Amino acid sequence: MKWAPPPSDLVCINVDAAIFASSMSSAIGVVFSNHMGICLLACRKSFNGITSPDVAEALALRCDVVLALEEGFHSVVSQSDWP
Repeated sequence: MKWAPPPSDLVCINVDAAIFASSMSSAIGVVFSNHMGICLLACRKSFNGITSPDVAEALALRCDVVLALEEGFHSVVSQSDWP
C-alpha cells in the first residue's frame, strides 16, 4: 500500500499491526498525518496473547478512532492494509 495524502480538510490515519507468534503477542502502530505528509501524532501499543491478524488489525482501527476523539481530530480518513 502506498501512502496517499488526504484532502487538505482531513487528517489521514494510517494503522498497521504485526504478529509475533513466538512470543504470543502483537503490536500496532498508528500515525496521523496532514495533507503535506507531516506527522501530527503517532503511537504504538503491544498486546500479549493476541496472535490473530484480524483481531490485531481491528484493535489498531479501534485505537485510531479512540485517539482521534481524545485528541480532537474529527475529520479523518483511516487507511489500513487489512482486507
